[in-house]
Parts: sequence; C-alpha cells; structure tokens
Amino acid sequence: MVKTIFIALLLVFGILAVPSARAAGYCAAHPNEDALHALPMALVPAAQAAFGLHGLSTAQTRRMTVTRCMGGKVYACFIGANLPCGKANKARNLPAATDWCENNPNADFVPAYISGHDSVYAWRCRFGLPVHVGPPAVLDQRGFFKCYWKNLG
Repeated sequence: MVKTIFIALLLVFGILAVPSARAAGYCAAHPNEDALHALPMALVPAAQAAFGLHGLSTAQTRRMTVTRCMGGKVYACFIGANLPCGKANKARNLPAATDWCENNPNADFVPAYISGHDSVYAWRCRFGLPVHVGPPAVLDQRGFFKCYWKNLG
C-alpha cells in the first residue's frame, strides 16, 4: 500500500514537474522570446502566488495569464481589466489623441480608450494638441510594462 502511494506521488509530481521544466528549458534556449504564450499548467500555483490569485480557479488563471521569456527566465502577466501585457507603445504622436484634442482643446486628460492602455505616457490636451504629462511608465529591458510582469523563475 505504501509502495503504491509512493509510486502514485512520484507519477503525479513527475508529471507536474515536466511542463514547468519544459517552460524553464524553453526560456533557457530562447532567453528573450517576446511572443506571449499560454501559462503552462505546472506554473499555475506560481502565478497564483505571484499575483495573489488564490481564489481563482486553475482554468481562469490559465485563461487570464500569459508568459514570455526574458533573460532566460519565465515571466508572467495577469491580463485583468485593461492591463496591457503586450509591448508598450512609446509613440510620442498619437493620431487618435490629436483628434480627441481638436474636439476637447483643453481637456485635463485624454482617456485611455483614446490614447490606448498600452501608451507609456499619460496625456492631456493643451490648446487643441495632445501633450504627455509626467514621466513615462517604467518598462523592462524588453519594452514591456515592468509593473505587470512577474518572474516565475
């Protein structure tokens, strides 16, 4: 009986460890892969811990989390509401913001649905032209928003 349980545990943990090792191995071979990938099943607990998603189901966590490789390590981003997991938009000229500011010449802000949630800048209108305000968002070495990505190892 003990031997059966031991073998069952080895199989379960062995099977769970393979995808995690595979993800780590993939990132070791592709150290700066910017393409976003689905969260491997074996990394669900690590992602839930990193993002505080303890009440979220495994399926929801996998559906709402993407991974990529940076520096040979696996990084994850929880998509959430309006969180840009893709590369940041560093453009200093936004045609949609220009249009918005023509109609709202002194608006205190340009809504994110106009400027894009992926813009590194906060925008406002001054005399009918869009201007960015404040410092740009902090990006990681690959051009993604640093605050949304967690190192899973």
